[in-house]
Amino acid sequence: MKRQFDTLFKHNIFNNKEHYNFCSKCNKLYENKQFCECGNFINLTRIDKNIADIILELNKKGYKTSQCCEGHIEDEYFHPYIYFSYLFDVNVYGMARQISEVIESENLPIETVYMFNNQNKQIGTLFEVKESKITELENNKEKIKEVFINSFKIIAEKLKVYK
Repeated sequence: MKRQFDTLFKHNIFNNKEHYNFCSKCNKLYENKQFCECGNFINLTRIDKNIADIILELNKKGYKTSQCCEGHIEDEYFHPYIYFSYLFDVNVYGMARQISEVIESENLPIETVYMFNNQNKQIGTLFEVKESKITELENNKEKIKEVFINSFKIIAEKLKVYK
């Protein structure tokens, strides 16, 4: 299974699986619209249907996601993740810390990966299934996807509103 950073963004470019369009400005999901009722069409983000409710809940609580993927079993780029970028919100460190606290208190098999740019500055935080859990699940993509989705349902439910 590929778990390289560059594959994360290839998924969003090449994926034409079922998804919603998400308006980060007003936190609405659209199935067939290319622009939001608020007039926003530039910042609509594609959200995979199986994690759309989780992403919507995180964003409503103030945890602004920048990219995510539920993990597509048939994809070469199988890699379920949720990414928060400093390019979109300067408070990513605080958000990541609160998410990490829920992961730890609930003993969830999710880990934090920090992303760096070419000047070695941190540019974002990525959450994904722990390598040890993937090994334990023998790289079974269906089980990994299920663990990821169930873990983030718990995280979205337990998080308090971020200010």
